[in-house]
Amino acid sequence: MRDEGKVKLALLTIELFLPQSRSLKDKRRVIKSLKDRLRSRFNLSIAEVEHLETWQRCRLAAALVSSNGARLEADITEIVNTINNCPDAMMTSFNQIFYL
Repeated sequence: MRDEGKVKLALLTIELFLPQSRSLKDKRRVIKSLKDRLRSRFNLSIAEVEHLETWQRCRLAAALVSSNGARLEADITEIVNTINNCPDAMMTSFNQIFYL
């Protein structure tokens, strides 16, 4: 059975450690840059959801919607790679939930 036209959704939570951050201003600069890069490249919704007042920690939540489950999984792999290549942030945990 083909599932064309059915909406697929992925919810991601990403925990980051920012070792170079010495203030909330440093943290927000790094997080804003990362969120902007992810939004423009993957057309996702992303927000900081925890550790808002902590200098070196951040939890992001992101949602992606697609009609193609394989494309959704490929995008998540690329998102993880993009975050792992960010020199100012280290991913400490990552969780994904698919609603296919």
